[in-house]
Amino acid sequence: MELSWLGWCLAGALAGIAAGLVPGLHANTLLPIVAALRPEPPELVVALPAFATAHAFTSILPATYLGIPDPEGSLLALPAHQMVAEGQGPRAVRIAVHATFAAVVASVVLLLPAIWLLQEPGRLGASIQSLLPWVLAALALWLLFLGWRKPLANLVCFVLAGLFGLFAARLHPSGLLGPVTPLGPALAGLFAGAGLVAAVVGSASTPPQDDEPLTRRSTRVAGRAAWVGSLAAALLVPVSAATPALVGSLIPARAKERSIAVVAAIGVAHQTLALATLWPTLRPRTGLAAALVPAAEAQPWSGGALPPLLLALLATTLLAALLAHPATLLLGRRIPDLAARLPARGISIAALALLGVLQVGLGGWHGTALFVAGTAIGLVPLALQARRLQLIACLLLPALLRSAGVSF
Repeated sequence: MELSWLGWCLAGALAGIAAGLVPGLHANTLLPIVAALRPEPPELVVALPAFATAHAFTSILPATYLGIPDPEGSLLALPAHQMVAEGQGPRAVRIAVHATFAAVVASVVLLLPAIWLLQEPGRLGASIQSLLPWVLAALALWLLFLGWRKPLANLVCFVLAGLFGLFAARLHPSGLLGPVTPLGPALAGLFAGAGLVAAVVGSASTPPQDDEPLTRRSTRVAGRAAWVGSLAAALLVPVSAATPALVGSLIPARAKERSIAVVAAIGVAHQTLALATLWPTLRPRTGLAAALVPAAEAQPWSGGALPPLLLALLATTLLAALLAHPATLLLGRRIPDLAARLPARGISIAALALLGVLQVGLGGWHGTALFVAGTAIGLVPLALQARRLQLIACLLLPALLRSAGVSF
């Protein structure tokens, strides 16, 4: 039995490492496939967190080296892209990878305290739920405030993304494997599809990169960011799936290393800590948690010792991180040379085509329409020189209205 669990864990981790190298292919795009198949035997369930965790590591590489804007172009550069343009791409990757690994460890350590804090005996989750409309309204105002330099352009993007989220919630995509959540193709278009189109249109060539080891300061930045991101994720898990990116926005973009580390850390920590609310409440907050709902229903837990399956999933998460961490660092040493030689536009076009085919298969024509519409809307912030962060309104506005009791 132990070998079977280990085998599925290794298979999930290897699949996640490979999938993370495909530009724009988010783990949430593939996790519903496994969930829809209702995997048997039960040991296969451990492949899900292994896949999602390993994907979080290697997806750092295409996110760093693809879609670098032209210096005179209209695209807004992310901190990692800025470091690549300065010849510091390997440094950006190492910071993100170390922060991700530290955040996995921190989130596993914090999972049980988070359960105590949010459920019993702390019951903070119930307090957060009662204040949820106000919390989400504050997050929406913060999101709009971030665009104060171009208020009209950012307001247009916020409203457009929010209305798109409300519209998507009313559809019921269904593909080859049955019904899927409309947020899957919608978010794939808003972020992955639009990002790949932008990479095709405006990618600059990758300049020569300096492969220098991290300084002690950079290592400390990654470590601190991991704990800050994990603590923030523990408190914000019950609020919204949009909160990790919003917390990352608190870090000034000019503090590039800190910004990269915090965003990487809080993303993977939120993914792991979402299990803290899934098991007691069966309310998924992430794509990984949604895929694990059947497992949580099969082995429920409401107090006392953690269920064996949850402990196995946490062990799988750690093992996948131990595998993906050195694998990503090794691949990261070779990616800069490949990025300089391979046609970035050709890679982005191929990835965009693959993503489109997946939407057709998973979501049918409804899902494909959502993906195409999301891609078009995702390009609006780039055209208006607004912040792409405004696209989070696709999640935030529906959650705000739902928490206020408004039906749509």
